[in-house]
Amino acid sequence: MIETKVKKTGVVSEPTSSGETKPKKDETMETLNSILKAIGGVSERLNIIEGRVVDIETGGVNKFKDGAKPEDVATAIESRKGLDPKISEIVDEMLGVDFGAKVVGLGDRPGFRFVITVPQRLSDNIVAKRPVKELDTEQNHTGKYVMDKFGNTVFEDYVPEDNRSRILSSSDSYDAVKSHCERVRGYIVTYFQKMAKPLPEFKVK
Repeated sequence: MIETKVKKTGVVSEPTSSGETKPKKDETMETLNSILKAIGGVSERLNIIEGRVVDIETGGVNKFKDGAKPEDVATAIESRKGLDPKISEIVDEMLGVDFGAKVVGLGDRPGFRFVITVPQRLSDNIVAKRPVKELDTEQNHTGKYVMDKFGNTVFEDYVPEDNRSRILSSSDSYDAVKSHCERVRGYIVTYFQKMAKPLPEFKVK
């Protein structure tokens, strides 16, 4: 008596006149079609991801216009007061109009600290807690903190400012500024990919 066999591939075989077995044609084609469909789906997803990463890394050619909050743009403009217009232009082109930027002197040392502030929508900073400062009538910190009726310090939620800085020498060219912007962009994209979030949109000019 000839028994029907099942190969390790999971394809059912049928007996032949010689006593050998061969896969059923319909089920073999069904298996192949399933495999090809799965490969096609993976390939399509990879192409989409690759295309989006390229868009992020190249600035998206005016594609990244959405998502920036007006308050972040206003804060960024305020932070850039007194900044070299060429540096501000580089930040606009490579990161976005809602990224803050400033240069801070190093005291007696030559060079400066170039600081980029990432808007909260693109930041990997999480909500933290801090004590609520006691303010005087002119909104200045008195050096004390607000206490509740039981004498306990009152805390508030806040998101720490996300500053990415790099020390530049006075002899560094604008290429060093571009390099730091590229690095910040790369960090943001990597974070979004790691967290399996949709890739961010940079509001570039």
